[in-house]
Amino acid sequence: MISKVANHFRMEEDNGVVTVWIDVAGSSMNVFNSSVIERLEDVVTELESSTADAVIFRSAKPSGFFAGADVKQIAQLSGREEVSAVVARGQKLFARIERLPMPTIAAIHGPCLGGGLEFALACSQRIALDSSATRLGLPEVQLGLIPGWGGSQRLPKRIGLIAALPMILQGKKLTAAQALKAGLIHAVAKEADWEATLSRRSTFSKPANGLRRRLEDSYLGRWFILRTAEKKIARDSKNYPALAAALTAVRAGFDRRCDGFAVERDEFTKLIETPTCRNLLTLFLWREEARNLNFRSSTSLRREDSTADSRPRFERQMAESHDWQNMAEVSGGGADGHDEPAADGRTSRLGEVDQQKLRTIGIIGAGAMGAGIGQLAALKGYDVVFKELNRELADAGMARVTRLLDDMVAKRRLSKSEYDAALARVQATNNFEDMADCDLVIEAVVEKMDVKRAVFASLAAVLKPHAVIVSNTSALSIGEMAAATSRPDRVAGLHFFNPVHRMDLVEVVRAKDTSDDTVMMLLKLVKTLGKTPIVTSDSPGFLVNRVLFPYIGEAVRMVMEGHSPRELDREIKKFGMPMGPIELVDHVGLDVAWHVAGTLEHVLPESGDVIRFLGNMVARGWMGKKSGRGFYDYIEGKRGDAADLSALLSSAHVPTENKPGGVRPFEDSDVQRPNIGAFLDDRLSDIQRRLVYPMINEVGFCMQDEVVAKSWMADLAMILGTGFAPFRGGPMTLAESIGPQTLRNNLNVLAARHGERFKPSAWLVAAGRPSRETNSQQRQEGVNGTV
Repeated sequence: MISKVANHFRMEEDNGVVTVWIDVAGSSMNVFNSSVIERLEDVVTELESSTADAVIFRSAKPSGFFAGADVKQIAQLSGREEVSAVVARGQKLFARIERLPMPTIAAIHGPCLGGGLEFALACSQRIALDSSATRLGLPEVQLGLIPGWGGSQRLPKRIGLIAALPMILQGKKLTAAQALKAGLIHAVAKEADWEATLSRRSTFSKPANGLRRRLEDSYLGRWFILRTAEKKIARDSKNYPALAAALTAVRAGFDRRCDGFAVERDEFTKLIETPTCRNLLTLFLWREEARNLNFRSSTSLRREDSTADSRPRFERQMAESHDWQNMAEVSGGGADGHDEPAADGRTSRLGEVDQQKLRTIGIIGAGAMGAGIGQLAALKGYDVVFKELNRELADAGMARVTRLLDDMVAKRRLSKSEYDAALARVQATNNFEDMADCDLVIEAVVEKMDVKRAVFASLAAVLKPHAVIVSNTSALSIGEMAAATSRPDRVAGLHFFNPVHRMDLVEVVRAKDTSDDTVMMLLKLVKTLGKTPIVTSDSPGFLVNRVLFPYIGEAVRMVMEGHSPRELDREIKKFGMPMGPIELVDHVGLDVAWHVAGTLEHVLPESGDVIRFLGNMVARGWMGKKSGRGFYDYIEGKRGDAADLSALLSSAHVPTENKPGGVRPFEDSDVQRPNIGAFLDDRLSDIQRRLVYPMINEVGFCMQDEVVAKSWMADLAMILGTGFAPFRGGPMTLAESIGPQTLRNNLNVLAARHGERFKPSAWLVAAGRPSRETNSQQRQEGVNGTV
């Protein structure tokens, strides 16, 4: 055997077969960056003159094959010439791989995404490991981009347009079994047969070209498929230009008069300059930052203060001790492995986090939320103990978890062996004593403080001293629950969103006495579960519900004034939300909305009328979709016409359109008095403005109350937790695009017309607000990500 080592790659030759081991230095995942591209060019140069019988590209990392290109480096690109040159370099390199004189095999395990799949597509054959971790996809559209290294050209020709377009236009990922069925890969092997399968490379068959593919290969077939796709994306393309750009590139790949790769390169180059792409890239980097928060930044809830330093925020933060290369991992310890002081001056016992491993998680309540959390924990290797009130409910909880796992197997997202292993880690009980060995217990019972306090007290009596107790409450006080225990330092909130398997956000709620160790433990857990954490203070509604309710409440108020629910929902969908506010409250449940609103009444002005109206609907049994009636009527779960609310409205106090007191004096000298009472142009409709501005303003109040440490956390949380239009970048990013003068003017006009609840928060009124970290800061701070 002959072996040669180069940076990022290791080449071994044995009996005429060259294995190229991929092991990108300094990264837990293989990613493409400029250094990797340069070294791979050297590898390909050597292979072009090789007499080897075959080449196998394999990852030396257990994490997977290739996660894609480094998003940080993509975000750093500036100017069309630079972008075009980077794209052209990758296209040329993969074209050279495609032309190598010997068979080339991509041995895929784990993620094979974005540039990683484009690399694999350039190989003549692809083999995949049969594992739930194996995923093949082109997620570039989720960043407002298209595949740029040949993915839009090779994939449709490998698997056909019908299979390729969902991967290109939706970012759909395929399991190994799905990829085999689609013809994307040539063979699938179980782990025990992996090496033997690689050695039988000559027996791989070409994916079948069935009747459907033959129809697709005709001119009329391709025209019909592309035309149908064009109609489907027409509405979304206005906000997400990558959709139309991707179709343009795909169509060019089948046009003999065009250079499809040149069209792909040109479309990619144009997209990277769009506001949508900039916002989605920044969102991706924020998500990576949230998942990799260091100890100081994750536990400090210090308010941003633009008046303390006149420099742009990214310059101020770069001047602070924010070294991403020496960042402490959430598993504990500073850069040198020693304890480091917390931001508030306390000393963290980070060593204890390492010493006390989190192995067993208890869950009180095996309903929809509890079962979802438990299933996820079991899949990630934790032992899970469910506690219910009686044996019958405990058995029902186990059945619920089993159904969730069955569904994953049915969708081929989980193998039978992985299913068996996960289920073996789960047990259910109706005795608190059976929770004694749990390292962490998550309470997910009814949203009643007296019930939760009783649960916390019972847990504190049986758990070992190191164990942590958290609540999945969406709004209730963590500190009040902690008072029922003798361990307030080991009590916190861990607010998952429903459905657990789909919602990425988790609010980590830090109460007054919650220790640094507890926060660190929970951050590590959330990251291990594959979710994105946002640390919030223990205040009513935490972050997401507090910012969301002014929006929902204003929509309810507008219905009370006579607006059509359909009109409100239609306008907000045009704004970019996945569903309107009235649809949302029906979907969540009016009883849930009423309860959350009640906990927020003392922090949200003028909310009493709305809360009483929701309470009257709940008293009549109108809970929304689950009861068959809310603001809409539902027939077998399907939304019908708007419900007749006339009886409720006639007995309710309907808020008047205008509140007394007139317009408050403008505090900003740059806003001219002739504009008082008139809206400045913000590119929003009257309905959109009235519903969206309350969210922007409430983020300002959250910043004043130090609910979160940084305003970008609010943007990220609202997108991940509520579906706030991603292409707009979140409430604060939207506020920046509107501009501070226009924003403050319009809030004051809304306050004059509709009530003091629209009065701009002091945080928004402060000089230079709103302002967020710019894309350039994200690029300079070095948050890593891949596509």
